[in-house]
Amino acid sequence: MGGLLTYINERFVTDVRATGFGVSFSLSVIIPSFYAFYLSGFGRFMPDRVAPAAMLCLGGAIAAVGAIIGPETRDVDF
Repeated sequence: MGGLLTYINERFVTDVRATGFGVSFSLSVIIPSFYAFYLSGFGRFMPDRVAPAAMLCLGGAIAAVGAIIGPETRDVDF
């Protein structure tokens, strides 16, 4: 979680950093809060004990895709 907060904070230019961080962090908390609904959806076509593992795999795949398509900020001058 610590790396994520630092990335979100440093991702935006200084002029809009607080707004960008607030919106990004809020969206990153709201979307996963519907976890129970996602699990019940997965539970319709797989066993209940397998659904959390499927959610973890799906989350890992989404994170990997986001990291791959995200912009490189190493040499960017903010």
